[in-house]
Amino acid sequence: MNPLNPPTPRGSLFDRFPTPAGQNQGYPPPYYPPPPPAPGMRRSPLDELSGTIGQIGSVVNTPFVQQYGQQLINESKSKFATLLSMDMLRYYFVVNNQYVINKLKLLVFPIGHADWKRRSPMRSRPDAEPIYLPPREDIHAPDLYIPLVSFITYILLVGVIAGSKHVFHPEILLVTGSTGLGVLVLEIFIDKILLAIVGSKTIPILDLIAYSTYKYVAVVLALLGNILLGRSAFYIITLIFGVFMCLFLFHTLSQELSTDEFSVGGRRLTRRNYAVFTIGALQLPLCFFLGVMNL
Repeated sequence: MNPLNPPTPRGSLFDRFPTPAGQNQGYPPPYYPPPPPAPGMRRSPLDELSGTIGQIGSVVNTPFVQQYGQQLINESKSKFATLLSMDMLRYYFVVNNQYVINKLKLLVFPIGHADWKRRSPMRSRPDAEPIYLPPREDIHAPDLYIPLVSFITYILLVGVIAGSKHVFHPEILLVTGSTGLGVLVLEIFIDKILLAIVGSKTIPILDLIAYSTYKYVAVVLALLGNILLGRSAFYIITLIFGVFMCLFLFHTLSQELSTDEFSVGGRRLTRRNYAVFTIGALQLPLCFFLGVMNL
């Protein structure tokens, strides 16, 4: 026998099983339930497990279940594509230099700002959904440009701080970014729960992401203060601008929910105020956490 040319096996593994008539050779045999036990004998647990798995497999392989599963997959893909459609994302990046400057001023010092209402053109029908102007034309419109740049700057500053301590490693940047995204997901989850309790459905998910990530402006300023002036400056800057972020988010969300038909009325209005205050108050401890974890 030549070891470089082994003999061809006479048949595959599945060919060795008896195949009923009408079935193609080379495929595993269909499931047949095990025969009932003899009188006076109990079926073994292995046979019961095999029977259960076979029944589940026969149900899953039915056309109805397969069609329903494919429908769920298609609906999930459609919703995800709608969420991340280019037209929807483009709205949050329609900015210019003047908007960025004015928005940063509003973020770092919201005291004294009176009008927090978003601008929208006249609606064709009173019951139609409002269409708001893009950030370039409205300083109160949420954008994703400032949060994205702030988040990237935050990760880079963490790398600079690690390098100054001679402990820099590329994994630090990955862990920092992953932690920031995890905090964002948790915060959005809490916001959604609070808004659901209030009964509001007027704030899109991308708006919440923008509002929740404006805090990185305060975190970046605090980390810069830590690099230039020391840790005491970090705590002072975080406290001041963290409170300003709380005020900004409180005023912004209060204005967003003021147009909600569910937010009118005494008790509902009180619950709305509690929810908005809680969402705004989260910004200060999150600013401390995102900064302190990297010092």
